[in-house]
Amino acid sequence: MAVKGIIGTKLGMTQIFDQESGKVTSVTVVEAGPCPVVQVKTPETDGYTAVQLAFGAVKEKRISRPEAGHLKKAGQGPHRHLVEIRDAEGLAVGDSVTVEAFEPGERIKVSGRSKGKGFAGTISATTSAAARSATARTTCASRGRSAHRRRRRASSRACGCRVTWGTSASPSAACAWPTWMPSATCC
Repeated sequence: MAVKGIIGTKLGMTQIFDQESGKVTSVTVVEAGPCPVVQVKTPETDGYTAVQLAFGAVKEKRISRPEAGHLKKAGQGPHRHLVEIRDAEGLAVGDSVTVEAFEPGERIKVSGRSKGKGFAGTISATTSAAARSATARTTCASRGRSAHRRRRRASSRACGCRVTWGTSASPSAACAWPTWMPSATCC
């Protein structure tokens, strides 16, 4: 069985009301495709089977010149996203993948990237256990101390110019990749 895939953007959330049972179902609205096929990778040339899809048309100045040349070679205009889907077969360069590839009610696996949240403080960015701890609040906060909210060491490196992930310092509350939602259903 060939792997099916498509690229999309989340537009928002809504609800579907079932008239017969009166149930309300939460639904995520996704703008998916069309995704032109830019490159087909084969075991002979690349060592594996994959299809490269493009999504999100943009102005030419928004992408790098090598990327623009790669897309022009495939006969496509500039696109923001290029994604490889492994083990996808039966497509050629220039084909377009749309939502018609999926059946209504089919179970799908969705991966996504959360939006970036910029630079954040120590407590909110690291979701510090010290902030939630009842012991820290009673021993420190009640006596006028703020040890439960203080910044820890920033780095294990010789110069503290970068924040190491996993330390309780003040880093960027950046995007998380990937987020898996295996129980999604195609409508």
